[in-house]
Amino acid sequence: MVWLFKDDTTIVLNELNWTERLEDVFRKNREDDPTLLWQVFGSATGLARYYPASPWMDVRKTPSKIDLYDVRRRPWYIQGAASPKDMLILVDASGSVSGLTLKLIRTSVSEMLETLSDDDYVNVVYVS
Repeated sequence: MVWLFKDDTTIVLNELNWTERLEDVFRKNREDDPTLLWQVFGSATGLARYYPASPWMDVRKTPSKIDLYDVRRRPWYIQGAASPKDMLILVDASGSVSGLTLKLIRTSVSEMLETLSDDDYVNVVYVS
């Protein structure tokens, strides 16, 4: 179940209305190129439109499964939405850093690395 606040609901409804005309564009693209299998639109708020549509996860069948899908974390979205990055990640793992803090640092670095695309450059420097 997704919890939406009043402001969130308005944003989602506005985006659904705004992107509704994509259906016609998707259909025309498919007519122009019959080899085109899928078309996807992703917005900065996480709204996604797929053509042709496919059934989404039915929460009644798998109530304990949490849906963590976010179009903004898909490689094609990241690459299309971001400029190439040059990144240096400096990890301080000196004697004063341990336990939960070190775990948070590792998790943060991992999350940062997941946002990179083929056009990005990165170096990780580990200092102990």
